[in-house]
Amino acid sequence: MEIVNPQAGTWYIMLYSYQSYAGLTLSASYGTTIIGNDFTADLNCVALWSLEPGALTVDSIGINTLTTGGSRIESNTTDFAQGVGSGQWIAANRPTMYINDEDLSEDFPLKSDRSNTDISVCMWVKFDSLSKSAHMLWAKHSPSSMQKSFAIYAVRVSGRYHLRVAKGYSWGSMMETVTEANVSLEPGRWYHVAVTWDDARKEMKTTLWDDVTDAIDTESALLAYGVSITGARVELGSYDGTGGHPDLNTHLDGLLDEVVVFNDVLTEVEISRIRRGIYGKP
Repeated sequence: MEIVNPQAGTWYIMLYSYQSYAGLTLSASYGTTIIGNDFTADLNCVALWSLEPGALTVDSIGINTLTTGGSRIESNTTDFAQGVGSGQWIAANRPTMYINDEDLSEDFPLKSDRSNTDISVCMWVKFDSLSKSAHMLWAKHSPSSMQKSFAIYAVRVSGRYHLRVAKGYSWGSMMETVTEANVSLEPGRWYHVAVTWDDARKEMKTTLWDDVTDAIDTESALLAYGVSITGARVELGSYDGTGGHPDLNTHLDGLLDEVVVFNDVLTEVEISRIRRGIYGKP
C-alpha cells in the first residue's frame, strides 16, 4: 500500500491496518516542503528578493529582476536571517542594485502610469556601520529629478540613528517623513523592518523588531497628502541621487535579506508571521 502526502487521520488508519493484517507494507511519500515563508499563494505579493547565493538579483515570485551597477554586491553565506545567504553591501565600494520603473511588473506599487498606491515592504537588515547622515535600505525615490515616491532608510538624529520613511507628494516635488523614534539602531544586530502605507487613510505604519532584545516597536502616523506615483527606479541599499547615479553619501553598509513587496496593506499579524518565517503556512 502506498499513499502520497498522508494526513494524520490517514496515518492512524494505515497503522491500524498494519497491526490487523499480516504481510502489509506501508509506504508514504511527501511532496516538496518550502522552508520559511511561502508567498506563492498571496497574489498581492509582487516581488521577493531573497538574496540567495548565485541569485542575488532574482525576484523569485515575479519578474522584477534587479540589475547591479558599480561595485558588485557580495553574497554572505555565514551571516543571514533566512535561507542560506544574504546580500552584503560595502558602502566604500558604492554598489547599486536596482530596477528601472519601466521594467517593473504591472502590479508593482507606485509604478508610473498605474494607480497602485498602497504598498507594504518587509526586509531584514543588519548594519556593519552607521556613520553617514543616512543609510538607504529601499527606495523608489529620486529627489534631484523631482521624483520622490517612497524611501526607507536609517537617519542620524541628534547623534543616534533611527528608522525613517519618506513619502513623496505634489507630483513628487515634495515629501513628508515619518521617523521611528523609540528605537536607536545599532550595528551588529539583525532588525526586521516592515513599512505599510494606506493611501486612502493616508496612514504610515512602521514595525521594527530587534533580534538582540526581542523587542517590537510599532508606530503609526496620519499624514496630510497621498503618495506620488513617479518614474523613479527601485533600489536596494542606495537611491538615485543624480540622473541614474546613486547618492554617494547614503549607501548601506551591511546586510539585507528577504526583501519582499506587496501592493496592499499588511496587518500586524501578517507582518509577525513573515518575521517568524511562517507566512503562508497553516
